Amino acid sequence: GAEAIEELMTLRDSGEYPTLRADIQGEVDYFTANQQRMDYRRYRKLGLPIGSGTVESACKNVVAARLKQSGMMLGMPGATGMLQLRASLKSRRFRSDHERLLPFSPPQETERMAA
Repeated sequence: GAEAIEELMTLRDSGEYPTLRADIQGEVDYFTANQQRMDYRRYRKLGLPIGSGTVESACKNVVAARLKQSGMMLGMPGATGMLQLRASLKSRRFRSDHERLLPFSPPQETERMAA
């Protein structure tokens, strides 16, 4: 956290890498803006994953499993839509996502029968 930011500012101000000053400042800005999200000691104590394994596994199981099937040739819009549907289904939020993203949903079967 704070130690990394201080090290970066020291490096930025040292004059040792003048062509990288703007890049280093970008890193300082990023770490400063996200410092509260980088409390890894606390996350470990809470038993939360801090590595990239969970995300990599999700990419394999959610993304690749659906988009890399035999004969599939999706463009970016189709792939984006397919991933939204798959993520909604896998996270058990399909109905709420569907209602939020498509506010003019057809009436439910029971609503049609009551009319």
